[in-house]
Amino acid sequence: MYTRNFLLTLMLFVGVGMALCTSLPAQADEIREIRIKGESKPLEGYLRRISESRYLVQTEDAYLEILGDMIQSVDGKPGVPEDPGDYELLIFATFYERIQPDGDVVIWTRNHVTNQSSKVMTSTRWGVAQHELQLHQEMEVYDSYGNRLEVTLTPWTEGRHRAEVKFMVPVAPGEEIDLSHRIIRHGAAKLEDGAWSYSFAGDFAEDRFLTRKVELPAGAEMIETLTDWQKLNYEGRTLLILRRYFPAKTVDLQTVAYSLP
Repeated sequence: MYTRNFLLTLMLFVGVGMALCTSLPAQADEIREIRIKGESKPLEGYLRRISESRYLVQTEDAYLEILGDMIQSVDGKPGVPEDPGDYELLIFATFYERIQPDGDVVIWTRNHVTNQSSKVMTSTRWGVAQHELQLHQEMEVYDSYGNRLEVTLTPWTEGRHRAEVKFMVPVAPGEEIDLSHRIIRHGAAKLEDGAWSYSFAGDFAEDRFLTRKVELPAGAEMIETLTDWQKLNYEGRTLLILRRYFPAKTVDLQTVAYSLP
């Protein structure tokens, strides 16, 4: 068992029931062997810096947040390597995905923006992969004051665009702002042989740490669960929750399958 000194969040396993959620491991980032002080067995997974002193370790079945001085060695070398990622370039996001009975999926995302500079911030930018471009063209963005904000898309690098959102309320140095994004993936859930399936592959233009909340239609029954999702039931609905690190340009295919009455 891991010590109580960990800032630890385990990705909860959901027992096999009436559900199907599959997850293929990401391939873009390097898998490392990480030894934690006080633990007898090493961990194999991604290592990513998420703040000045904190790191994430993501394995096949767990997600950990730990302090840097708790890392004994990485790939046999003492301490933390010099290249665990620039935390200022890691995007934290929350997706709330509500699957409609007809297969459309309404997705609300929330991004937390902190002004870490010494100047007033009036906009924010992020990368857009080619497969995300059409969704961004239809995207609605709102700030925490309820203002709808304009989204500007410009070519960036090969196969990618840059999205920029200008604030209506400026953000002073050290201040924070939450942005909400709304998109609709038309026909994202597919019906075949009486079973519905909804897939999500990641493949972001930049490193992201994502919390996904996927809500099935009312009355839906899951077919089987094969991955590390937390499953909650409320008011006749099923809510699935997954926290996961997606390195840039990494495909991590996850499929949720269910049936409707």
